[in-house]
Amino acid sequence: MSSLYSLFFAAVAVMVAINVSLARRFRSTLPLVYSLGLLAVGAIVYLQSLAASSGDLSVRLAIAVAGGAAAACLGAFWDRLMLLPVHAPRARWLMLAPVAVIVAASAIAVVTLLAGDEGPLSRELVDLLENAQQLAAVLLLPAIAATALPPLRAGYRPALYSVAGLLFFLARAAASGWVLRGFVELDGGGLSALTAGGDALLLVGLLGEFLGFVFSLSNRAELHTAGRSQSEAAGIQSYASEYAERRYARSKLGRIDTTRLQEQLRHYMESEQLYCDEDLSLDRLAELCDTGRHELSEYLNQRLGTNFNRYVNGYRVRAVQTAIREDPARTLLDIAFSAGFNSKTRFNSEFKRVTGQTPGEYRRQVRADSPGDGD
Repeated sequence: MSSLYSLFFAAVAVMVAINVSLARRFRSTLPLVYSLGLLAVGAIVYLQSLAASSGDLSVRLAIAVAGGAAAACLGAFWDRLMLLPVHAPRARWLMLAPVAVIVAASAIAVVTLLAGDEGPLSRELVDLLENAQQLAAVLLLPAIAATALPPLRAGYRPALYSVAGLLFFLARAAASGWVLRGFVELDGGGLSALTAGGDALLLVGLLGEFLGFVFSLSNRAELHTAGRSQSEAAGIQSYASEYAERRYARSKLGRIDTTRLQEQLRHYMESEQLYCDEDLSLDRLAELCDTGRHELSEYLNQRLGTNFNRYVNGYRVRAVQTAIREDPARTLLDIAFSAGFNSKTRFNSEFKRVTGQTPGEYRRQVRADSPGDGD
């Protein structure tokens, strides 16, 4: 094997270690699913090098098994990463169906491996399994690409990085022969015969894919855990409810006076300082503005580019900034609670989201700008 392949396996090991760390940091099993997929890909690359030189039946069957594991991990990872049950509940089955075919072929390969028969019938069966897996893999890749469209249209930020990672994944899949393996001869030239410079493309594809998916995982964790103040499952459920509201209330803005709604919001949030009420809800604000919760939610999303929680917390953060400037000696938690925050964690995460600084950093800056106030 070339030195680049040795580097490839070293990179896989490092990425698996990073994924374990990410799983702990994000409190999610999703990076672990990706790690299993990486290990399966590493096994495919290694086994293909053996198959190219020996053509042994057991090696070919092992490749089929590793391919099934890789497809299962890929399907599960992509389904969860892109929240397909939320964004594309029907289209997701276009992706999962080829995955099921690949996994079923792997299961048959396992049975054949255990039987230990290397006769003509077994070789014909292996050929059939390989062809089935390759055909399913060819169908799987465009299906995955198609399922990226609904999350992108919904403005789901992790999808942007995921698509970048997907493009590198396609390059890596081509270089490793995962898609081409059933349609080319692996004897003689080995993997290098698949693509010109295939080994370098394999490594570059892996690194690009990994970076894209890590950025996507980070965005996804930030979006759904709200600075770890809620679990991933609770965050996804909240997002799903909000997404459903946006989706099914699209045409309702035309039925209301948005100018009047804008004035009412400004009155309640700026004059009445309603954001100071920690129990303020979308339903209550909609009732005060004499409109429906769906109309208000859509107005915030479509016209202001935000959601209810971020809209209200934006006012709270600005109120905290004003209070810090006016009384730098006052405790931050006292200011936060008086502005409507009901949790230190949520206060810290929202303040940094809006200002790019922690509350403590902002207060130190205010004190530095006003030395006469003291520390």
